[in-house]
Amino acid sequence: MAMAMRVDLSGALVLCVVLPKARLVEETGAPRIDRETGKPIFRVKICLIHGDNAETLWVSVPGEPAGLMLGQPLKLTGLRGQAWEQGNRSGTAYRADSITSASDAGASVKTSSDAGASNKAMSGPAKAAS
Repeated sequence: MAMAMRVDLSGALVLCVVLPKARLVEETGAPRIDRETGKPIFRVKICLIHGDNAETLWVSVPGEPAGLMLGQPLKLTGLRGQAWEQGNRSGTAYRADSITSASDAGASVKTSSDAGASNKAMSGPAKAAS
């Protein structure tokens, strides 16, 4: 099994682009349950913006994130990515411990104009923390 890597979102703007949706077991339609917490798993589609780069991705989280709105800046706690492979398909699955409104969390969000002078080159919108 591949190791999950922490994802550093420093300097990135994270926006909600699809509201939380329950993950379901394909065969039964029952909610998928997180093994660690016992809570149902939800997915939120986010947009990560860092400098001139932007990317959308789905992030799984245990329990339904409350009070999210489309376009709202978000704070993701404990975000990590894990590579997966199934047959001839592969990708990265993202998971967070929690997803909350950035304003509720008291987080500050950097805009592209704020990041202009200090924009660091990255291979993508988020980088793995070492």
